[in-house]
Amino acid sequence: KAKGKARAEGAVPPSAGAAAKAEPEHACPGQRMANKVSYLQKVKEERRRQDEKAKEMGKVVDDMLAGKFRKEGGGQPKGNMLIKMPSPYERENTRKMILEQFRAQYKKIRRSDPSASAPAVDQYSPTETAGLSIKDGHQYMPRPQNVRLPKNFRHPIGVIDAKALSKYGCDAPRILVSVYGDIFDVSDRPDKYGPDAPYNTMSGHDITWALWSGYDDEAEWDKYYDLYQAKPREERDKRLQGLMSWWAFFEEEYGDPVGRLSVYEREWELAPPPAVKELCTVM
Repeated sequence: KAKGKARAEGAVPPSAGAAAKAEPEHACPGQRMANKVSYLQKVKEERRRQDEKAKEMGKVVDDMLAGKFRKEGGGQPKGNMLIKMPSPYERENTRKMILEQFRAQYKKIRRSDPSASAPAVDQYSPTETAGLSIKDGHQYMPRPQNVRLPKNFRHPIGVIDAKALSKYGCDAPRILVSVYGDIFDVSDRPDKYGPDAPYNTMSGHDITWALWSGYDDEAEWDKYYDLYQAKPREERDKRLQGLMSWWAFFEEEYGDPVGRLSVYEREWELAPPPAVKELCTVM
C-alpha cells in the first residue's frame, strides 16, 4: 500500500501531462504567423507555376499552328504538326491546348479589371466593324442585379439535338446557347439574351458559324460544318483560335457547359465550311 501511495503521489495528473505536451507547440509566440506567411508564400508560388505552365502551353500551341515541328513523328506527313484532318482524340487535345492560352488570359484580366473581360470589337478593321449588325451589342454590359433564376439553373442536360435546344429561347425561363457544340446556361444574363435584349435571337441556338465567320445575323445560327476542313489552312488555324477564345469567354462568363449538341458528336462527318470573305469574329 505504501508503494502504491508513493506511486500515486508521484504521478502527473492527466491534464498537466496534456499541457506539458501542448506547451512546445506555442512556445514561440510568432510561430502561427510564420506558418501563415509560409502558406501564403506557397499559394503565391503555385500561382506563379500555373502562369508559367500556361505560357509554356501557349508557346507549344503557337509553334504547332506555325508548323515548327518538322521532325519525324507527330502523326502528320513529314512530322508536320499543322492542323489537318486529326482523329477525334487529336481534335479534343488541340481544343484543350488552345483553350489553356485563353483561360490564362481571362484569369489575368479578371484579377485586374473584371469589366475588361468583355469582348471588344476595336480589334476589327473599320470595314469589319461596320459589318456587325446587332444593335446595342458588342460592348461591355454590367451584370444585372436581382435576376430571378430558374430552379434548374446550370443543371446538366446531357446530349440534346437542335430541336430540343430551341425550346430554351429568349422567352423561356431557362436560356441556353451553344458554342461549338457545348451548351452554356446564360439564364443569368436576360439583359443580353432575354426578350428585347441585343442577343435575343441567339438564345436557343448554336452560334458557332457566326463566331467563326463574323456574320452576326440570325440567318447564320445553326449552321454545322466540319471546321477542320476549312481552307486555306492558315486562315483555318486563325479562325479556330478565335473560336476557342470565344468558348473560353463563355466559360468565364457562364461557367462550365451544361450539355452537348448531338450534331457535334461526329463533327468529322459534317460537310466542309464555305469560304469566308473577311477574317473577323462577332459579339
